[in-house]
Amino acid sequence: MTQPGPSSSSKKTDAPKFDGSDPRLFDAVVQVEKRKFFVKKNVLAEHSKEFYNTFFVEKKTSTTESPIVLDDWRAKDFQNFLEVINGYTNINDHNVVSVIHMARLLECERLQKRCLTHMMVESNESPKKRLQWAFDLELKKLKIKVLSEIKTIEQLKTVMPSSDVSTYGPEDTFLLFEKSLDVQGIRKKVLPP
Repeated sequence: MTQPGPSSSSKKTDAPKFDGSDPRLFDAVVQVEKRKFFVKKNVLAEHSKEFYNTFFVEKKTSTTESPIVLDDWRAKDFQNFLEVINGYTNINDHNVVSVIHMARLLECERLQKRCLTHMMVESNESPKKRLQWAFDLELKKLKIKVLSEIKTIEQLKTVMPSSDVSTYGPEDTFLLFEKSLDVQGIRKKVLPP
């Protein structure tokens, strides 16, 4: 008989709304896509160089009437980011792309590393999906990791996001070409003397 416990599902039924329902629990307001998020400055600043500078170097204030506005960002991505840094959810395959995107924009180095670790070690996604992430997000370590797992030309064909070489940049084309030579046995690795 299984014991009750936390669900492995990434769905959150009690996710915080950051809606300001208790004014004692926030000291700043950030607006994304016309949605106001009621947040704690110190939590944002601890994780983000951008917010640290905003709140403690530039000493900007934010209120319900005068929030910090993040233009051209998605509210859902910011919600995912807030849930992770506030400890309400872990990085998972469903939120990792939006969280790493926000972590880059907000200069959150530790969070970027956590996202990369998830993609490289903890993800349950297919090698094809992980390689797509690597190309889309320009994550060289992830590209190399996924390609290192490929042993045959059939596997390489399966994981390539596109067979149209013109869709890849020069570095990605070179990596795929090298891997193609490796799995076909054409290129032999030269060991140092």
